[in-house]
Amino acid sequence: MGSWRALGVRRATAQSALDEGLGLLDGLRQPTCVWWQVEQPALVLSRGSRVQADESACRAAGVEVVRRGSGGGPVLWTDALVALDVAVPREHRLWSADVVATYRWLGETLAAALRALGVNDATALAPEAARSLNDPTLAAMACYAGVSPWEVLVDGRKLVGLSQVRRAAGVLLQVGVLGGREGDLADLLDLTPPERSRVRQALAERTTGLSELGVTPETLMDAIAGALVDV
Repeated sequence: MGSWRALGVRRATAQSALDEGLGLLDGLRQPTCVWWQVEQPALVLSRGSRVQADESACRAAGVEVVRRGSGGGPVLWTDALVALDVAVPREHRLWSADVVATYRWLGETLAAALRALGVNDATALAPEAARSLNDPTLAAMACYAGVSPWEVLVDGRKLVGLSQVRRAAGVLLQVGVLGGREGDLADLLDLTPPERSRVRQALAERTTGLSELGVTPETLMDAIAGALVDV
């Protein structure tokens, strides 16, 4: 992968994956990527999330509750979610002081990799389009119910979510690609019945997954690894 340091696929708990992902920024000297597979489902809440977990529902479902250092809405992280961390050092040409622009190259690379696999409608969403499509209230209740700049949609449905953590050494870009629908997420959040119904409907209508697109996680990983060579 040229100048990239590729750490392959690692299996861990969600908390360990989040901690180790942040650890990539310690002494970072070259762009680095690592894929994660979780050992048990986790409800991931962002830093400063306005939505909390329904702790009893999570316990009953065997879902741990963790927090990530980046922003965005809640995510249900299961073994169906294809998770990728990309760390870019401050001195690298892919780093940008502009928080939104930082995502552009990665979103466009992910969309191009999907199109190469036959997902012809994969598009990285430009900022103005994201602003017009996003519902901030829904986005706060579920990451994949909202859209942000340079996330990837297929035929208008969200497939790829992006977030980031910035440190002095560089930026950690966190990627989540849905393997299937997040139907259970709404039941794990501390929401009113109308809010829960709204989130469930939004996730059904506004998202898609690799299984629906006929793409396996392994095929996607190989395509993205190949695409990063040319970045």
